Amino acid sequence: DAMAQEHAQHMQRVLELQGQNMEHCEVYDSRTQVLEVNRLKGIQQSGKDVKGAIQRFQNTRDSCEGGIDEVEKRLREVEEEMRKQYEDIMRQWTEDNEAAEKQIKALEEKAKIATKEMEEHVANDSAATSGQKRAVVDGGSETVAETRRQTHSVLDKAHPSLEAARDNDERIYQATLE
Repeated sequence: DAMAQEHAQHMQRVLELQGQNMEHCEVYDSRTQVLEVNRLKGIQQSGKDVKGAIQRFQNTRDSCEGGIDEVEKRLREVEEEMRKQYEDIMRQWTEDNEAAEKQIKALEEKAKIATKEMEEHVANDSAATSGQKRAVVDGGSETVAETRRQTHSVLDKAHPSLEAARDNDERIYQATLE
């Protein structure tokens, strides 16, 4: 019964450690998703910015039909700005992606280390628990035996006094009845 309880406690600890490991994995997944979502939002916003700039250019061109040369010049400027902006966005995205990959690798390594440590901890706990259980059982058996011996000794010593007190109470009772 004690061994089953010890085993249940041990399994509970294993489940707790597995839960912590799952939490670490969920944090890792959550952080990865946040990084990916932020990266995609940045790309989407840049696309919107580019679309907005193109739309502004188109509106300007439509309103300035008389100044085609000026518009073409502005178009080349906008195209160059967009190209630079696109290159900056792609460079930033690549840098962010590389940084995210490094973070992911670091988190994966931490997860591996945490899993290994958890497995070692569980193995050490199992070994320590088995030794402690044996010591507790042995010590408990000796304590119970000693307590029994002491109890019998006390009862053996007290028995004559209790008998004398009972006899005395009986005499007093008989005397009060007479």
